[in-house]
Amino acid sequence: MKTFHLIPAILIVGATALAASQESTPVQSAHVTARLVSETGEIIPGKPFTIALRLDMEEGWHTYADPSGDAGMPTKITWSLPQGFKVDKIRWPDAKDFILGPFKTRGYDGTVVLPVTITPPETLQPGQTVRVAAKAEWLACQVACVPGSADLALDLPVISGVPAPGTGAANAVPGAGFIGPSAVSVSLQR
Repeated sequence: MKTFHLIPAILIVGATALAASQESTPVQSAHVTARLVSETGEIIPGKPFTIALRLDMEEGWHTYADPSGDAGMPTKITWSLPQGFKVDKIRWPDAKDFILGPFKTRGYDGTVVLPVTITPPETLQPGQTVRVAAKAEWLACQVACVPGSADLALDLPVISGVPAPGTGAANAVPGAGFIGPSAVSVSLQR
Protein backbone atom coordinates (compact mmCIF):
# COMPACT_ATOMS: atom_id res chain seq x y z
CA MET A 1 0.00 0.00 0.00
CA LYS A 2 1.31 3.44 -0.94
CA THR A 3 0.09 6.62 0.67
CA PHE A 4 0.49 9.96 -1.08
CA HIS A 5 0.06 13.14 0.87
CA LEU A 6 -1.09 16.01 -1.26
CA ILE A 7 -0.62 18.61 1.45
CA PRO A 8 2.29 20.44 -0.29
CA ALA A 9 0.25 20.82 -3.50
CA ILE A 10 -2.82 21.89 -1.56
CA LEU A 11 -0.76 24.44 0.37
CA ILE A 12 0.40 25.98 -2.91
CA VAL A 13 -3.20 26.16 -4.17
CA GLY A 14 -4.28 27.58 -0.81
CA ALA A 15 -1.55 30.21 -0.89
CA THR A 16 -2.65 31.25 -4.38
CA ALA A 17 -6.27 31.62 -3.22
CA LEU A 18 -5.20 33.56 -0.15
CA ALA A 19 -3.16 35.94 -2.29
CA ALA A 20 -6.46 37.03 -3.90
CA SER A 21 -8.33 37.00 -0.59
CA GLN A 22 -10.16 39.86 0.99
CA GLU A 23 -10.40 40.08 4.75
CA SER A 24 -10.79 43.19 6.86
CA THR A 25 -8.45 44.11 9.67
CA PRO A 26 -9.59 42.22 12.79
CA VAL A 27 -11.10 44.29 15.62
CA GLN A 28 -11.21 42.99 19.22
CA SER A 29 -14.03 44.17 21.50
CA ALA A 30 -15.88 42.62 24.45
CA HIS A 31 -14.18 39.18 24.33
CA VAL A 32 -14.82 38.83 20.57
CA THR A 33 -12.60 39.41 17.53
CA ALA A 34 -14.60 40.52 14.47
CA ARG A 35 -13.68 40.76 10.79
CA LEU A 36 -15.32 40.77 7.38
CA VAL A 37 -14.40 37.99 4.94
CA SER A 38 -15.31 38.03 1.26
CA GLU A 39 -16.02 35.07 -0.98
CA THR A 40 -14.43 37.00 -3.84
CA GLY A 41 -11.58 39.43 -4.33
CA GLU A 42 -13.48 41.63 -6.82
CA ILE A 43 -16.98 42.83 -7.65
CA ILE A 44 -18.68 42.31 -11.03
CA PRO A 45 -21.47 44.80 -11.85
CA GLY A 46 -24.90 43.26 -11.19
CA LYS A 47 -23.46 39.95 -9.90
CA PRO A 48 -24.36 39.05 -6.28
CA PHE A 49 -21.47 38.13 -3.98
CA THR A 50 -21.20 37.04 -0.36
CA ILE A 51 -19.46 38.80 2.47
CA ALA A 52 -19.56 37.39 5.98
CA LEU A 53 -19.04 38.74 9.45
CA ARG A 54 -16.70 36.36 11.28
CA LEU A 55 -16.78 36.43 15.07
CA ASP A 56 -14.13 34.59 17.12
CA MET A 57 -15.15 34.36 20.78
CA GLU A 58 -12.73 33.96 23.66
CA GLU A 59 -12.97 30.63 25.50
CA GLY A 60 -16.17 30.43 27.56
CA TRP A 61 -17.88 33.38 25.82
CA HIS A 62 -20.77 33.30 23.35
CA THR A 63 -22.85 35.65 21.18
CA TYR A 64 -26.50 35.36 20.15
CA ALA A 65 -28.44 34.09 17.14
CA ASP A 66 -31.73 35.34 15.73
CA PRO A 67 -33.96 34.41 17.46
CA SER A 68 -31.90 34.59 20.64
CA GLY A 69 -34.30 32.73 22.95
CA ASP A 70 -35.43 33.98 26.37
CA ALA A 71 -32.73 36.67 26.62
CA GLY A 72 -29.78 38.09 24.71
CA MET A 73 -29.42 40.33 21.67
CA PRO A 74 -28.82 38.93 18.18
CA THR A 75 -25.71 40.20 16.39
CA LYS A 76 -26.59 43.17 14.19
CA ILE A 77 -24.81 44.37 11.04
CA THR A 78 -25.43 47.89 9.74
CA TRP A 79 -24.04 48.23 6.21
CA SER A 80 -22.62 51.38 4.64
CA LEU A 81 -22.54 50.92 0.87
CA PRO A 82 -22.64 53.14 -2.21
CA GLN A 83 -26.01 53.97 -3.70
CA GLY A 84 -27.70 51.17 -5.66
CA PHE A 85 -26.25 48.24 -3.67
CA LYS A 86 -28.77 45.80 -2.20
CA VAL A 87 -28.12 43.77 0.96
CA ASP A 88 -29.98 40.60 1.96
CA LYS A 89 -30.56 39.53 5.55
CA ILE A 90 -28.02 37.49 7.51
CA ARG A 91 -28.19 33.77 6.72
CA TRP A 92 -28.07 32.55 10.33
CA PRO A 93 -26.25 29.23 10.82
CA ASP A 94 -27.69 26.64 13.18
CA ALA A 95 -27.25 27.84 16.76
CA LYS A 96 -26.72 25.94 20.00
CA ASP A 97 -28.59 26.27 23.28
CA PHE A 98 -27.10 28.01 26.30
CA ILE A 99 -28.68 27.87 29.74
CA LEU A 100 -28.05 30.94 31.91
CA GLY A 101 -29.99 30.59 35.17
CA PRO A 102 -33.66 30.36 34.26
CA PHE A 103 -33.03 31.50 30.68
CA LYS A 104 -32.56 29.30 27.62
CA THR A 105 -30.82 31.24 24.87
CA ARG A 106 -29.54 30.41 21.37
CA GLY A 107 -26.18 31.45 20.02
CA TYR A 108 -22.60 30.64 19.11
CA ASP A 109 -19.30 30.02 20.86
CA GLY A 110 -15.88 29.47 19.32
CA THR A 111 -16.16 30.89 15.80
CA VAL A 112 -19.26 31.83 13.83
CA VAL A 113 -19.54 33.13 10.28
CA LEU A 114 -22.64 35.17 9.41
CA PRO A 115 -22.93 35.39 5.60
CA VAL A 116 -24.82 38.12 3.74
CA THR A 117 -25.46 38.39 -0.01
CA ILE A 118 -24.77 41.82 -1.53
CA THR A 119 -25.88 42.73 -5.05
CA PRO A 120 -24.08 45.63 -6.74
CA PRO A 121 -25.89 47.74 -9.35
CA GLU A 122 -25.42 46.76 -12.99
CA THR A 123 -24.38 50.36 -13.72
CA LEU A 124 -21.21 49.99 -11.61
CA GLN A 125 -18.15 50.88 -13.71
CA PRO A 126 -15.13 48.52 -13.90
CA GLY A 127 -11.87 50.11 -12.80
CA GLN A 128 -13.18 51.72 -9.63
CA THR A 129 -12.84 50.48 -6.05
CA VAL A 130 -15.86 50.09 -3.79
CA ARG A 131 -15.70 50.32 0.00
CA VAL A 132 -17.92 47.76 1.69
CA ALA A 133 -18.24 48.95 5.29
CA ALA A 134 -20.22 47.60 8.22
CA LYS A 135 -20.78 48.29 11.88
CA ALA A 136 -21.22 45.01 13.76
CA GLU A 137 -22.81 44.96 17.21
CA TRP A 138 -23.19 41.99 19.53
CA LEU A 139 -23.72 40.97 23.14
CA ALA A 140 -21.00 38.64 24.45
CA CYS A 141 -21.87 36.59 27.52
CA GLN A 142 -20.16 34.24 29.90
CA VAL A 143 -21.71 34.72 33.35
CA ALA A 144 -22.11 38.47 32.81
CA CYS A 145 -22.81 40.05 29.42
CA VAL A 146 -20.84 42.81 27.72
CA PRO A 147 -21.90 44.71 24.57
CA GLY A 148 -19.33 44.84 21.79
CA SER A 149 -18.99 46.49 18.41
CA ALA A 150 -16.61 46.90 15.51
CA ASP A 151 -16.37 49.18 12.48
CA LEU A 152 -15.11 47.03 9.60
CA ALA A 153 -14.40 47.66 5.91
CA LEU A 154 -13.15 46.02 2.73
CA ASP A 155 -12.08 47.80 -0.45
CA LEU A 156 -13.00 45.70 -3.49
CA PRO A 157 -12.07 46.54 -7.09
CA VAL A 158 -14.79 46.43 -9.76
CA ILE A 159 -13.95 44.24 -12.76
CA SER A 160 -15.81 43.05 -15.85
CA GLY A 161 -14.59 39.42 -15.84
CA VAL A 162 -14.56 36.46 -13.46
CA PRO A 163 -13.69 37.36 -9.85
CA ALA A 164 -10.76 35.77 -8.04
CA PRO A 165 -11.59 33.56 -5.07
CA GLY A 166 -11.46 35.22 -1.65
CA THR A 167 -10.72 33.77 1.75
CA GLY A 168 -14.21 32.39 1.90
CA ALA A 169 -15.82 31.57 5.18
CA ALA A 170 -15.32 27.87 4.47
CA ASN A 171 -11.66 28.45 5.24
CA ALA A 172 -12.71 29.94 8.56
CA VAL A 173 -15.48 27.51 9.51
CA PRO A 174 -16.47 24.27 7.75
CA GLY A 175 -20.00 24.28 6.34
CA ALA A 176 -20.24 28.06 6.03
CA GLY A 177 -21.18 27.86 2.36
CA PHE A 178 -18.08 29.18 0.60
CA ILE A 179 -15.68 27.08 -1.43
CA GLY A 180 -12.03 27.34 -0.51
CA PRO A 181 -8.84 25.32 -0.26
CA SER A 182 -8.38 22.70 2.44
CA ALA A 183 -5.72 20.17 3.34
CA VAL A 184 -6.38 16.74 1.86
CA SER A 185 -4.68 13.43 2.48
CA VAL A 186 -5.28 10.69 -0.09
CA SER A 187 -4.49 7.00 0.35
CA LEU A 188 -4.11 4.79 -2.71
CA GLN A 189 -3.91 1.00 -2.46
CA ARG A 190 -2.39 -1.35 -5.02
